[in-house]
Amino acid sequence: MRIVIIGHSCSGKSTLARSISAVTDIPWYDLDAYYWTYGWQARDRETFRDDIDRITSAQSWVIAGNYVMTISDLLWPKATILIYLEVPIYRLLWNYVSRTSSRVYYNIPAAGGNNETLLRQFSSRSLGLHIMRTYRQKRDAYRYYMYNPPYRHLRTVY
Repeated sequence: MRIVIIGHSCSGKSTLARSISAVTDIPWYDLDAYYWTYGWQARDRETFRDDIDRITSAQSWVIAGNYVMTISDLLWPKATILIYLEVPIYRLLWNYVSRTSSRVYYNIPAAGGNNETLLRQFSSRSLGLHIMRTYRQKRDAYRYYMYNPPYRHLRTVY
């Protein structure tokens, strides 16, 4: 099995991937861990794509993450199952507040070993603000890509 799980930030992609991995004994990968480096700097596009190409050369995997515009052409043709977690915005924001609060309070590292800070949550780089700004656009893009002819081979769970 080669499974891709997509959805908005805080939709539960990593949680589902971890659960599928535990049940199936298939390794899972979080794309954020490959995309972000220290200081919330994005890894360069080619290095990111090379990492994903290496991971997806394996027989089976579960991958949680988006980056549709950056790697769907590389990742989706190799996948056999696509799971789209379409979660209402109010639930995404609840998950965001819960997860970020825990990370800040307990100093739990996020992707790339980065730490969430309370100050960042009230800046223009806030994940909550990102969710609100991009919700409709991303939802429509995910729906479009899922049914785009090059990816009709995928068994889609929606």
